[in-house]
Amino acid sequence: MPIVQTAVNFTQRDQVVGDIAKVPDFTFPDITLIAIILLFQPQTSDIFKSIDFSSGGLKAEFKDLRSEMLQTKEDLDKRQQEQIDRMNKLQNFMYCLILTPKEIEKLKGIKDNSMHEFYVGKDAASELRRLRDSNLIAIVPPFQNISDLEKASNYGSIAIDLVKYCELTQSGQQFLQNLEEIIRQKHQNNQNN
Repeated sequence: MPIVQTAVNFTQRDQVVGDIAKVPDFTFPDITLIAIILLFQPQTSDIFKSIDFSSGGLKAEFKDLRSEMLQTKEDLDKRQQEQIDRMNKLQNFMYCLILTPKEIEKLKGIKDNSMHEFYVGKDAASELRRLRDSNLIAIVPPFQNISDLEKASNYGSIAIDLVKYCELTQSGQQFLQNLEEIIRQKHQNNQNN
């Protein structure tokens, strides 16, 4: 805690010249402690423009860190977006490995609006659940579950219009676009060879 003393001009004893804030003199342990902090936490010194140790006390001038904080935030946002993009690419690649041809056919049918006579039996319901859980399709309200589709199809004995019950998500659309691009590139490579 600083000790505040009032200084009096001794030539004019009746008048108070001003207030002086005086920090007690630094001792060797104080300076050692500050040196250890700066030694083991060098990033601490980055916040100071200048530090002055004198018999009058410690004088520190701090840097304006707002612009550095904004730049750091922008860098962090950029790196985070790059990671999200890489994860999306990896996710799309993984879909190609885990989806069966029947599931891909269902996605294409929903996209092309061509799945008008669809039977939702046990296996088809399981495939639809995988597509929904992979966030490739969504159930159209007022329906909420794949079991609603099974019931509407009388467990596979009545055909339903799947397009009225399911829609592609943005991930599903992106997956099909990526799949078409992969197939196109593969076809182009086969023609070039």
